[in-house]
Amino acid sequence: MTGEHDDLRTIRLRAANLSMGIGLLGLLLAFFYLSSPVLPAFILLVLGGVVAIGVYRARDTSMSRWFTVWSLLLTVAGVGAAALIGSLAG
Repeated sequence: MTGEHDDLRTIRLRAANLSMGIGLLGLLLAFFYLSSPVLPAFILLVLGGVVAIGVYRARDTSMSRWFTVWSLLLTVAGVGAAALIGSLAG
């Protein structure tokens, strides 16, 4: 992955690690709350974590950047949906 500053690459990889961690947490919570109305939010979190794997597996920098963007979008959407549904349900 040449052509990218090391600091930017580190930030992207840390964001991917965060998305994968949140995705694993979402997977764990989804098993405990299968009949919960928050389940779609957990699914978004898991998808964000799965897409974050592409940040590491991408063949070039631009592809890795797209995986970073999609991973963060899915993770933020999942967190936002969980907060919104949680506040409406409770």
